[in-house]
Amino acid sequence: ALASRVLVLERARHPRPKVCAGGLIPHALACLEELGVALDVPHVVVDRARVEVPGRRVEVEGHRFCAVVRRAEFDAALIAAVRARGVEVREEEPVRSLARDRDAIVVRTDRDSYYAAFVIGADGSGSFVRRSLVSTDVAADRSAIGRAVMADLPIAGDCRWDGH
Repeated sequence: ALASRVLVLERARHPRPKVCAGGLIPHALACLEELGVALDVPHVVVDRARVEVPGRRVEVEGHRFCAVVRRAEFDAALIAAVRARGVEVREEEPVRSLARDRDAIVVRTDRDSYYAAFVIGADGSGSFVRRSLVSTDVAADRSAIGRAVMADLPIAGDCRWDGH
């Protein structure tokens, strides 16, 4: 089974505090449902949001626009769901280095070295994984990265979005 060939290296121990608004957009909620992961942590369904910055206000409205969770509880529930499916999770084992080695990627931590055909970096916008493995010249290294951005953004009111 695939789960027996997957290893999650997590720098923290869950539950842990996480600075994050905790908003889950409809696509994220649909992904959880498709994976059979119930949103069974305390959460609030949001139907309307307003963001104000100097000189501009944007209001977004829609039925079940998003759900807001406490990240510590949500992330701990995700780790539990992953483990329940047979995936090994090693907490408090941060990745220290990554390097390409022929047809593999060598992932080093303070505890061990791992060889992987694929590495998925789920380490945020300042991704150490991306910086370690992907050239700053993305055009020269297109085979090394896959990106996907999906969002449901119904815009209400007098706001106009010009695509930027």
